[in-house]
Amino acid sequence: MADEPSWELPRAAGSEQPPGAPARPWRLSGRLVVLDPADRVLLVRSHDPDYPELGEWWEVPGGGVDPGEDTVAAALREVLEETGVEVERETVVPAGDGSGPAVWRSELTYLWLGRRRWSRQAIHLARPPVTPEVVAELRYTPEEQATFLAADWVPLADVERLPRTFPDGLPQIVARLLAGDVVDAGFAVWC
Repeated sequence: MADEPSWELPRAAGSEQPPGAPARPWRLSGRLVVLDPADRVLLVRSHDPDYPELGEWWEVPGGGVDPGEDTVAAALREVLEETGVEVERETVVPAGDGSGPAVWRSELTYLWLGRRRWSRQAIHLARPPVTPEVVAELRYTPEEQATFLAADWVPLADVERLPRTFPDGLPQIVARLLAGDVVDAGFAVWC
């Protein structure tokens, strides 16, 4: 964990709390953009039964960091739990600016299952030399069972035609990541 930036301060531009506002329950999350040799991205198709007006979206697998984990370990664990695909840690591409393993950082708030969530996202990129196989049964939490519909490899060329992604801007940001950029997406309201 020593090679990761502190997520306590500073916060992304625009995410400051107004004076007197209650503390936001920020949760640190690790996510993993997995791009296979066929230029396909591993994504999870989702919906929220509490907010059917949002429709469906495709999201980068990942979730909360458990005690003792760094964001890479959390992202790898979450990919296995949410997709059944095991990705090796050595395939995670380090940030080109030497700032740590996350290549895409953001803070966002979103609605999920009737609650407002606040998340600091450390998103990593993995480029395995062969397409990882499904090796495990899906291990969804009850919340994920209610919202996750399927996991699939989506051709990178098709990602920009998806109606919505989580986080937003996935096609443009993946292009930047492949060019070696490190992206600080700042603060966003997803829904």
